[in-house]
Amino acid sequence: MNSRTAYQTAVLNYQTLQKQLNFAAAQARKNLQIAQRQASDYVLRSKIKGIVYKLYREKGEAVTPQTPLALLGDARHFVLQMQVDETDIVKIRPGQQVLVTLDSYKGQVFTARVTTVSPIMNTASKTFLVEAEFIRQPPCCTPSSASKPTSCCKPSPKRC
Repeated sequence: MNSRTAYQTAVLNYQTLQKQLNFAAAQARKNLQIAQRQASDYVLRSKIKGIVYKLYREKGEAVTPQTPLALLGDARHFVLQMQVDETDIVKIRPGQQVLVTLDSYKGQVFTARVTTVSPIMNTASKTFLVEAEFIRQPPCCTPSSASKPTSCCKPSPKRC
């Protein structure tokens, strides 16, 4: 083998190794991007600002996409859920005011506005789910606080 052939062989080997090195570097960059994307899949983020009231799972526990992980909430905004008897549901309409008492605020009455009236009856309890929001929220409220609707206010007549 003469020196010219040896040189050309060395150049071809260098070019081949350079291509392999460039390919391996590009592949490593792509693997890094995939790993970073997968790592971000395991970071939990909430769509709302609020408080974590309860964690249902421990770190490292296997879960499915349908598994509830935590109870989150906004301490400034609570939704009252009330079970209304089937005989009374015909009197309830969205937008209507309701007077509510809370066990944690004995003797105080709070005003709320009905936001949702479920059309589906719970056949076991013969009740309908009604949701309402406080018009003026109590200073301190917690999830699962016991509440009772005391009365429903008739909607005010519309004025022309």
